[in-house]
Amino acid sequence: STSQTIRSFRQSYGVPPYEYLNQQRIESAKVFLRGSLFSIQDIALKLGFSDQYYFSKYFKKRTGKSPKDYRNYK
Repeated sequence: STSQTIRSFRQSYGVPPYEYLNQQRIESAKVFLRGSLFSIQDIALKLGFSDQYYFSKYFKKRTGKSPKDYRNYK
């Protein structure tokens, strides 16, 4: 069942599948922001966010920095 799958996933990875997916998306965003010239809008769309504004807000909530600040941080 779905609930059993989520429970098993959480036991294995420590977080539910949706949270794990979001963690992976943020890690991918960090790679794109540091290693590419893709626009923030392109990165948001590549990672499945509905738009760049939601992506920017979510990224800042998770990392403490906006995507632009993260990209420009040395």
